[in-house]
Amino acid sequence: MGIFAEKKRLGTLVEDLCALGRRIDQLESGAKIGKLEAAEVYDKTLRLMQRMAKRYAVDMKENGGELPVDQDTSPSDGLDPISKGIHERRNRGFLQQ
Repeated sequence: MGIFAEKKRLGTLVEDLCALGRRIDQLESGAKIGKLEAAEVYDKTLRLMQRMAKRYAVDMKENGGELPVDQDTSPSDGLDPISKGIHERRNRGFLQQ
């Protein structure tokens, strides 16, 4: 092999290394963005859970330690009216509505 072929090979290696360096930079940037988005989702979820816990505590305090029961819910079967209707339709069969 001549000097020209070795220089050409070195040139392509340098180009490949530069391309790999750019790709690494892109991947690191993407990872940072992903971490920031995950932290944002975590914060939003935490705030929602805190609000729900506070609402639950207020409901418990107002009802003397018992959970509030909706009038639409029948305690005997434990199903809300929508779920009850779905179960009735399933038991009848979909074609016999």
